[in-house]
Amino acid sequence: MSEQPRRQEQARKAQGARGSRQQARAQAAAPALDVTPELINRAKRDVAKMSYVTPAKLASMLNVKLSVARKILKKLIADGSIEVRAKNRRIIVAVPKSSS
Repeated sequence: MSEQPRRQEQARKAQGARGSRQQARAQAAAPALDVTPELINRAKRDVAKMSYVTPAKLASMLNVKLSVARKILKKLIADGSIEVRAKNRRIIVAVPKSSS
């Protein structure tokens, strides 16, 4: 009977190790949820190379959620880095200041 509790304990330890590895992978692949200064600087560099930018293009480029990409675009517009060409309640289309 002493063999069974030992096997159960080993199984629990193995399950815990697998769980932590899966959590680490999920955190590494998870998109960012908040706007950081580092993210804004990356966006400025990347937007300067583009002919136009939309929230969807920015979200896929920076690996962030669409809502975060919208917030970043609004901050870049407020900073004067980009200018709005078209906007409605669903989308923002902007271009870098240098190419306008």
